[in-house]
Amino acid sequence: FFISLLSGAAYAQEGTCSAGDETCSPGGNTSYSTWGDLVQDTIIANGNIWPPNPDLDKADNCMLVLSHSSIHRYCPKDDDKFDDGKGALDRSRAFNLFRGHVNVRFRGAFYVEGYKHRLWVLVSPSGIKKDFLEEIDLKTGVVYQTLRIPGTMDAHDAVRVGKSVFVVDTRNGDIVELELPKPAPQNTPPRANKNDRFKDENIKNVVVIKRHGGFTRIDHPNNVAIHKDLIVTSLHGGHFLKPSVQEMYPPSRSRISLLDRHETNTDELLKYDKSDFVIDTIGQSNHGIAFYKDPKTQEVKMLSLDTQSGALVSIVVSPDDKGKRSREILWEPDLDKDYFTPKTTGVLFAKGLAVQGNVAYFGFCAREGLRVPVYYTHLVLTAFDLVEKKELWSKSAEEPLHDKMPRAGVPNQIVTMEYLNYDCMNLPDGDEKKVCFEWPDRKEW
Repeated sequence: FFISLLSGAAYAQEGTCSAGDETCSPGGNTSYSTWGDLVQDTIIANGNIWPPNPDLDKADNCMLVLSHSSIHRYCPKDDDKFDDGKGALDRSRAFNLFRGHVNVRFRGAFYVEGYKHRLWVLVSPSGIKKDFLEEIDLKTGVVYQTLRIPGTMDAHDAVRVGKSVFVVDTRNGDIVELELPKPAPQNTPPRANKNDRFKDENIKNVVVIKRHGGFTRIDHPNNVAIHKDLIVTSLHGGHFLKPSVQEMYPPSRSRISLLDRHETNTDELLKYDKSDFVIDTIGQSNHGIAFYKDPKTQEVKMLSLDTQSGALVSIVVSPDDKGKRSREILWEPDLDKDYFTPKTTGVLFAKGLAVQGNVAYFGFCAREGLRVPVYYTHLVLTAFDLVEKKELWSKSAEEPLHDKMPRAGVPNQIVTMEYLNYDCMNLPDGDEKKVCFEWPDRKEW
């Protein structure tokens, strides 16, 4: 583990920032006393930029839906045009951009500088016990690069900020800060899109800048949102871990917590986790971090998913009344409703959360009482109007990817266009790398 971690790795000194990281403040600020202080600043998650940029945060922006076995595009603006009247998303509205393999597990994405159809995608293949970043052209389906993330396993999220990429190392409990990898040259030959490409011993490592430690495997970190001084972290605790693993650690509850980006001492790293900053009222096994301002109350609220019950939950964070933060269940599944075909009575599992244009989008699936492999589950998308506080729709995004392949599987992330192009839009005009991400034309497929 230590050999792989140190191989090719570079580490930032305490209190420094990587180049291009607009959110980072050298030296750090340790004076935050409330969530109200934090939400005065930019906070970046893959499904939400807070505060939203009105020029980029458009209700009809297409989004990236990452699941265990595929990468989809979903466009709200096509809803009326392609409504089949049966509650299902057809290929014109949520079509497959990249066909993965069984349980490849796509878990994060960010744009590749200088290429309008390429993305870096976080991949955590089941059974291989390693994590990778892959450079994929969504127009052609070509994989240009596969890079190994040294020392991580079962990574659940990746958020790019400037020249850094923050990856959630769920198995070890760390948030690993990586150096933004360089794109492959235009004439690079494609790699074969096969599962055995992950076993190539010649795969190069991504450069590690810093491991932000403090949490452990039983905390099960799954999502992050990046602030200039802090890492907002979603931890769903050890509810789904095997009893033999749970016995190895002190009990861990589901919560939203914080890590200090500038500290290396464990006690200082976790000072916010030991304070009333912690939000532990989402529910069991929470996933997702997003913020929005309620236009009726003017309160800033955090959104997250109570994964075990499938509920969308909001917590008032500004004004911040410590210890008495107002909690509201905005949406929960109607257990009498037929979300799936064929109908299932199994466990629901909510995951993947984005907010744009005052609408929350999130995914859930049926786990059939946890008996069916996660890559055979049925994926459903839900849209919830945060202004009127009502469900707009819940629709299946499902059909087999092709005759010899199972369904899309568990929804992992819903990635917004505002996030994908956040760093690109911050590049100065005239910079040759300012080629922002664009969706490939459906007609080109």
